[in-house]
Amino acid sequence: MKLYKITFTILCFLLLFSGCSQKQAKIDPNNPFPKHPRYAIFKPEKTQSANYVNLAKTISELQGRHYVWAEEGPECFDCSGYTYYAFGKMGIEIPRVARDQIKKGKSIKMSDLQFGDLIFFDTTKRRTGKITHVGIYLGDGKFTHASTTDYTITVSELFDNEYYKKRFRGAKRYLNAPKDSVYFASLREIKSKIASKDRHPVMLAINNQTPNAKAFIVQDVHLAANKIEVNQNPNAGYYVQLGLFKKEPKQNLINKIKKSGHTYTLLPSNEYKDSKKLLIGPFKDRNEADKTLTSVKEKIVKEAFITKLSS
Repeated sequence: MKLYKITFTILCFLLLFSGCSQKQAKIDPNNPFPKHPRYAIFKPEKTQSANYVNLAKTISELQGRHYVWAEEGPECFDCSGYTYYAFGKMGIEIPRVARDQIKKGKSIKMSDLQFGDLIFFDTTKRRTGKITHVGIYLGDGKFTHASTTDYTITVSELFDNEYYKKRFRGAKRYLNAPKDSVYFASLREIKSKIASKDRHPVMLAINNQTPNAKAFIVQDVHLAANKIEVNQNPNAGYYVQLGLFKKEPKQNLINKIKKSGHTYTLLPSNEYKDSKKLLIGPFKDRNEADKTLTSVKEKIVKEAFITKLSS
């Protein structure tokens, strides 16, 4: 009996020691594929309301975190753990794994992608059709994901990267766009937190203050004549932004603005290199800008939005 008690005590000690060392190995940020993954699912606590500003904040804060298989945060993530955590923080419950996440939500075409949509891939060697990877679309053809090659949360190209473009298998929307631009009135705090080399896609998404992917299209069009001068020193105030352009906007767009009787300007973008913002304004207050925005959306560009320039 005494020998039994001693043996039992030793076994308990060994199990306890083994459990502690296993747990440590499971959450080692430098071990992307641990020998004993922690498969228990830890549901994220809701700490913020569901909107694009909060999603952008979470994306910004998590850039650079480590990839670890079967983890859903808050320090390490696998691809679906990253999306599960980002949406769970806003109280949006989505399935834990990518193959189930694509079964829920609203189906979205690639051409209709907007900021916050989940995009899914088949990363198997022979592209068997299985859903094996997921990311969050940022706009401008870029997405953020917990990469299984970089072993970190990073930003990648969707349309300009043949690997991901060929393996794209669908998109789902779990967060609907706000009805107006009030959600995006003040985002300086978020901008200051984005300090990584991959900050530009996130900055573009939140600076444009609209989740619609069409507003992020960078046009590559030359004007045949009447080149527009870029205003290097615009007046402070509220403006209606019609889009972001790599060179000059199309002439028919400029003609629409002139026909509507609005004053426009091209302003160099601080967030996106060699690009310009097409603006109408300035307006003395937000109410005046909002009135013009309604007209611009109906007659010129439906993806237009309000932005504010400081002196």
